[in-house]
Amino acid sequence: MKLVVELDMYAWISRLLTSHGGPRYASILRRVAAETDVTKLKRFAQLPAEPGAAAPAEPYVVGTISLATQRAKYPPLYPDSTFQSGVLRAGIQ
Repeated sequence: MKLVVELDMYAWISRLLTSHGGPRYASILRRVAAETDVTKLKRFAQLPAEPGAAAPAEPYVVGTISLATQRAKYPPLYPDSTFQSGVLRAGIQ
């Protein structure tokens, strides 16, 4: 079950990138489509990229965005809870 949920999540992330990321993520989606054996993921990654008004025009380059900066900018809503191995764990009381 866990694998199905993960694959669905990746497929929908691909769909989100094609519909809201525009051409910025086209190269990473081509890579996903070329390297996956999962039909659903491949199908979503191959969807045509729609122009995204909020996404910058320049192509995304892996490693150019600091995840630490993004974490600081968008802190978790529930910092005492974590999602590990497909299970939501509440903070220790």
